[in-house]
Amino acid sequence: MCGPSNSTVKQCTIGPLASLPTTESVNKAVRSICTSHTMDGCEKCTFASPTAYGNCDLLAVYSSLCIAMPNMNECSDWNKMCTANNASKLYSLCGGDSMTTPPVMKMYFHNEATYVLFYGWVPRTGGQYAGSFFLLLAFAILVEGLLATRPQIERYLLKELVEGRYKTTKDEKLDYKTLFYTRTTILYTPLLFLLHAADVLVGYLLMLAAMSFNVIIFTAVIVGLALGHVIFLPYKLSSNVKEEESATACCN
Repeated sequence: MCGPSNSTVKQCTIGPLASLPTTESVNKAVRSICTSHTMDGCEKCTFASPTAYGNCDLLAVYSSLCIAMPNMNECSDWNKMCTANNASKLYSLCGGDSMTTPPVMKMYFHNEATYVLFYGWVPRTGGQYAGSFFLLLAFAILVEGLLATRPQIERYLLKELVEGRYKTTKDEKLDYKTLFYTRTTILYTPLLFLLHAADVLVGYLLMLAAMSFNVIIFTAVIVGLALGHVIFLPYKLSSNVKEEESATACCN
């Protein structure tokens, strides 16, 4: 209906599409992608049998899958369609609307929109990037703070509290392995567990944010860790000095 360039059909505002893939090829591509990958959009299509057509808007689903991962082999027809036509006019099929199109997964450094930890965290504007930068910067400083202060907190819980409850003479030594599992010190185990879990959690979250490969996000992580190291360096040095003093007192 939209084939003639002078079509009078009101819905034919774009005109005829070049290199439009066939329904059969799109159906095979969607089934192949959703069989080998778990991607958003695959849940919209159901196939009654291996040879049946998907019960969905095949072209829309096919396009959304290829927008997310355009380098898949199954997306060759989609790339031809979007190259041959004006992608900005086919934004719903070719990703021309940068504010609503899902970000493309890229495993190399880039400056384009990307997911940061959560599905709804996709910075696109300058303000969103600035907010994301300073948020991750503060988060990275927090990571360094936990790394610097955790040994001192653990030392307080395992040493000072235990020694405060179990008085010893000058020549006696505390068996920390035994005392750690007593009824009294077991009360502090949840605190140690939560402290270490928080340390591991924020560390892995920061790593996953850096793995977005977005240059701005990656820079925020590196700068934040460097600033945190400088800020909390006195705590780290103090912790090392206490450990050396404890070892010297033990062995003299």
